[in-house]
Amino acid sequence: MVDTVLCFVFCQLVRRLKKPRDMLVMVFGTELIATGISVYFHLSLILTNMVIGFVLVNSRRRSLVHRVTAPLKEILPLLFVLFFCLAGAHLDMAELPKLGVIGVAYILARTAGLIGGARIGAAIGHVEDKIKKYVGMGILSQAGVAIGLALIIQKDFSELASKPEVAAATRALPAGERLLADPLAMGAALITTITATCIVFEIVGPILTKVALVKAGEIPDLPSPPARGRK
Repeated sequence: MVDTVLCFVFCQLVRRLKKPRDMLVMVFGTELIATGISVYFHLSLILTNMVIGFVLVNSRRRSLVHRVTAPLKEILPLLFVLFFCLAGAHLDMAELPKLGVIGVAYILARTAGLIGGARIGAAIGHVEDKIKKYVGMGILSQAGVAIGLALIIQKDFSELASKPEVAAATRALPAGERLLADPLAMGAALITTITATCIVFEIVGPILTKVALVKAGEIPDLPSPPARGRK
């Protein structure tokens, strides 16, 4: 409800704006207000902002949506670079050897869940057989939302660890048990696992997406370019 009201106010204000820079100021101002409301009422930051975009696209004319989104497309590459630089800065290479089993288990569980869930959903929906076979393979890429959620959870764990009673209880545990009980260790393990596996999925995912699209007949199987020096 809060997001819907905020989006309605935003749409009424941007109707009078003509310059792209003014539109950017209004967009970022609205997002900051939405973020502040989310923090104050302990709402989901990601869902709050997603709902604003959902309401905007599905309740307003395309001309207004285009005026709002066109300036954003010019700065999206910069935002992506900043976001992934922030995520990469949380990747602690020293923690990777400790998370080998967890990382492999996460990759296998996520892959099985996506492919299996896609097949079950396709079977329930009685869609074409090619969709049932290949849609799961085409959605394995992982990045923004997973990293964003991991960063939020890490922040929450850090706040939990700062409480005196939690810190005292953690210090009393043996070193081998702290990973499962120390909020700081759990947050570090989470963000390291998600970031490291994102690298794997972002390398393998696009390749499997192309394979799925080719096998489903959605795109032609283009031949590879000839190697340099060959005629």
